[in-house]
Amino acid sequence: MQHLKRLNNPISLFIGFVLLLCCLVVLLPANRDAMSNYDITSSHYHIVLFLVNLPLAAIWFAAFFSYARLRSYARAVANTPEGKGFNALAVGSGWLALGLVIPTIIGLTVSGIAHRHPAFRGTATILTNYLNVLFPLVAFNTIASGSHALTLHQRIWPSLISIRLLMVAFIMLGVGYSFFTLQHIDLHATNSTLNPYFLPVWVVMPTIMVPYLYTWFIGLFAAQELSAVAQHVKGVFYRQSLRLLAVGVSLVVAGSIGQEYIRAITPRVGHLSLNTVLTTIYVTYAVIVAGFILMSLGAYRLKKIEDI
Repeated sequence: MQHLKRLNNPISLFIGFVLLLCCLVVLLPANRDAMSNYDITSSHYHIVLFLVNLPLAAIWFAAFFSYARLRSYARAVANTPEGKGFNALAVGSGWLALGLVIPTIIGLTVSGIAHRHPAFRGTATILTNYLNVLFPLVAFNTIASGSHALTLHQRIWPSLISIRLLMVAFIMLGVGYSFFTLQHIDLHATNSTLNPYFLPVWVVMPTIMVPYLYTWFIGLFAAQELSAVAQHVKGVFYRQSLRLLAVGVSLVVAGSIGQEYIRAITPRVGHLSLNTVLTTIYVTYAVIVAGFILMSLGAYRLKKIEDI
C-alpha cells in the first residue's frame, strides 16, 4: 500500500523520471550526423546532450510541483461548487507534467535506436512528433474545461475586447507558424533533411499543425477565462491567486510555442551555431519554468486561503 502511495506522489514520480533520463543520456549511442555537423567527438556529444537535458530536471520539478499544489487544493475544495473546475485544472496540469516527461523519455530512446539503425529514424521521428502533439492537446483541453467550469459557476465571461485581441494575436501567430513551417518542409521527399516530420505535407497540416494551433488557442483562451474570473471574484487574495494561475498557464503555452519553433521551424541542424541553439532552448525552458512556478504559487495561495 505504501508503494502505491509513493507511485501516486508527484515528487516521487519526478525523481524516478530524472534518474531514468540520466541513464539514457549516458548510455544512448551518439548521433553521428550531429557530431559531423557540429564537429564534435562522441564524448562532447554526450556532454552537450547532458547540458541540453539537464534543465529538464528543473522544468519537470516545477511541473510536478505545480501539479501537486493544484491537486492538493482541488481535493480541499472537492465538495464545493468550484471543486469540479479546480479538479480539471489539477488533472490538466498533471497531463502537462507527463507531457514534458514521457515524450522526452520515449524520444531519447527511439532516437538512440535510430542512431544504430538509420532505417528506424523516420519511425522514431514520427512517433516523437505525435507524442509531443498528443499530451499538450489533452492537457490544455482539460485545463480549458476547468477554466470554463469556473466561469459558468461565477457567471463571468471574458470581455468582447479581450476576445477580439486574442483572436487577432492568434491569427498572426497561426499565419506565421504555418508560413515558417511550410517554408522548411521539402514537399517532394519525406526523408529530406528539410522535412523534420518525415511525412508529406498533406498529412502534416491536419495531424500536426492544426492540433498544435488548436492546443495553443485553447490554452490561451483558458488563461483568458481564468483572468476574467480573477477580475470579478470577491477577495483580494483570491483574485491575486487566480491571476497567478492565468499568467502561469499563458507562459506555459508561450514556452510550448517556442519549443515547437525550435523543433520544427528552425533551419536544419548545423545551419545555426551550437551556442545559438542552446541559448534559444534555455530561453524557452526559462519561460516554461516561470509559468509552472506561478501556477504553483497561485495554487499555494488558494490553499492558504482555504486553510484559513
